[in-house]
Amino acid sequence: MTFRLARTAAAGIAVALAYVALVALTAHVDPLDARPLLDGLTPPPPYRWTSPPPALAAANLPPEDASLDVPIQNGASTVGVFLTPDGQATVLLQQAALPLPQGATKATFRLQALAPPQAAVLPPGVDILGNVYRIDYVVGSGAPSTQLTTPAQVALVYPAQAGPAKHHELVRSDDGTTFRAIGGNDNPVGLQVLATSSRLGYFAVGSGAAGAATSVSPPPTVAVSVVPSVASSAAASATPAPATATPAPRSTPSLLPVALVGAPVALLVLFLVIEVLVRRGRSRRL
Repeated sequence: MTFRLARTAAAGIAVALAYVALVALTAHVDPLDARPLLDGLTPPPPYRWTSPPPALAAANLPPEDASLDVPIQNGASTVGVFLTPDGQATVLLQQAALPLPQGATKATFRLQALAPPQAAVLPPGVDILGNVYRIDYVVGSGAPSTQLTTPAQVALVYPAQAGPAKHHELVRSDDGTTFRAIGGNDNPVGLQVLATSSRLGYFAVGSGAAGAATSVSPPPTVAVSVVPSVASSAAASATPAPATATPAPRSTPSLLPVALVGAPVALLVLFLVIEVLVRRGRSRRL
């Protein structure tokens, strides 16, 4: 192995190890935004409108709904993350979040995109940005329900806006017409708001003047492990809100300590090996 080849290999492996460490760091800081770092170099995919603005109608793709089976074990719903195929709506549920009747063996979680109602009642200074999502579940062949035994975490993507910066939070409604603000944690880079809600229903992103928050909810602590599937929900774990008495489920171990400690050690070993190879090459030339 020549010195040039060894140096090239070292640089490539160093970049790869640094990439893994940074991805682990993004997963630790924001699990919902743990994605390849190169995603930050390109704009988010175009928003899918149910009722697009006239200027975007020609290129608009319809939003995708979801109807997903809820895993049930020992008569209780399991922790899980439920999302639409286009990724515009996501719901995280804790263990036994759904109040299932005794003997229940099947439940279906549903997320449906709707156009904002023209007669919507909203908090002062707030407008709906993007779609409204009706989120509920059905147990067996029963009626749709929005009841929860523990709070759920709801994340909605919103379309990019031109002009001055706006404040974004989630608004929720029981009837699809009268909405109230439930706050949220806004990610303006990913164009997504994450909030905690004590029940399901109709959700949308509310947009208002920057700094004019109508309510504030503390950023939730979430650890998510997603296995993509079209027909079923993925496994996840979430730390419950402090107000609930339900014990927190065991969360997925973080990769951050392994990445941050292992990467420098691996680099040190790599450079020691390369140094030995380079010295051997020099001694042979002598």
